[in-house]
Amino acid sequence: MLGADLSQLLGNKNSAGTWTDFIPSPSSDLSVSICLPVMNVIERNLYGGAMSVSVPSLCADIGQFRQVPDNQEVFADANSDQSVIVEINEVLPTADAQCASASESTILEQGEMHTCQGEIAYFVNGRQRITKFRDTESQANLVDIWLFVIRLREHEADVVLTLNSPLTIAPHSSSSHCLPTDSARNRELASHIISSFKINNLRLLFS
Repeated sequence: MLGADLSQLLGNKNSAGTWTDFIPSPSSDLSVSICLPVMNVIERNLYGGAMSVSVPSLCADIGQFRQVPDNQEVFADANSDQSVIVEINEVLPTADAQCASASESTILEQGEMHTCQGEIAYFVNGRQRITKFRDTESQANLVDIWLFVIRLREHEADVVLTLNSPLTIAPHSSSSHCLPTDSARNRELASHIISSFKINNLRLLFS
């Protein structure tokens, strides 16, 4: 599921600070639940305000440029090829502790974090070689993937948040103009994103 999504897809406060690896886009212990102001992020409303999450300020809302599935919200930085994808899916038929790893095949780390509202987010960190568009396998990029699952049991749904960050970019990849990211900073960003996630009004989604 994750590989297919990646190949096809490519407010109240802001946290101030600097995130030096981000370049302005062209015109077109992990159990923390408090976000420190270490990067430029912006709070984005999701699904008409039903939820919200902070993402890097240079990540554009892809839904403003092209159609994305109704169950997804997609934000991407054109110069790093980094993206944040939020999905609402039918609940996976797995135990809670395995719900994130069921979506990720190459696992480096897994566990639990918490949102700022105390919701448990089951996570997995892995790496995959992924091609985009019409690229061949020799043009695959090594992508650092942080995937989080928040279970909405009363609605039989899973909220899946994914941070995709290229670590190495193949010379002839369609993303060869992009700057690779740093795994340590990706970890920090992933923690920031999930700790900022809020559920505001689920009645906007589930009647």
